Amino acid sequence: MALTTVDEVKNMLRWGTAEVTKYEGQLDAYIAAASKRVEEDAGPFEARTVVHVCDGGDTILLPHAPNEVTLVQVTGDGGGEWVDGYFVPVDGWVTFDGTYKVNHSAGILYGPFPYGRQNVRVTFTVGMDTIPDDVQLAATMVAVDMWAIASQRAPSLDDQVDPSYLMPKVVRDLLAPYKRAQMPGFA
Repeated sequence: MALTTVDEVKNMLRWGTAEVTKYEGQLDAYIAAASKRVEEDAGPFEARTVVHVCDGGDTILLPHAPNEVTLVQVTGDGGGEWVDGYFVPVDGWVTFDGTYKVNHSAGILYGPFPYGRQNVRVTFTVGMDTIPDDVQLAATMVAVDMWAIASQRAPSLDDQVDPSYLMPKVVRDLLAPYKRAQMPGFA
């Protein structure tokens, strides 16, 4: 499920029949890129399940604020090995039988969890069942803006999405109520 539709983007672009015939096939790529960019900026809107593998310890910081934590697992006693950058436990994952608390708004699980590297797997849900109208508008505006920028470039680049895209202020303003406080980064 995308945050906007082809019809909404075509309507905002005010395309006639000739433009629809020529360019409509390109819009799915721009809608996917716009949806991704909006969610990168303001957090997940599409309802989905996320699996997050992390280090154990007293607390776990999830990448997104969860709607619900559905499962917490830890590695078995047999340890594991790294395969292509991923930790694969030898004994598989077992359900965590300890107690924990969830701070849903901050996305923090309070344990304690067994200490270790990449030894805890948390399954949780994020997103909304219905995408708010202002988020749909923001995604539509981003898709239109990305298409307009790309259409000004050379024809061979016409169907490529610019990875260094900067979001317009009006879109950032539409998404502002949905952004959660961001932790400062480390240099």
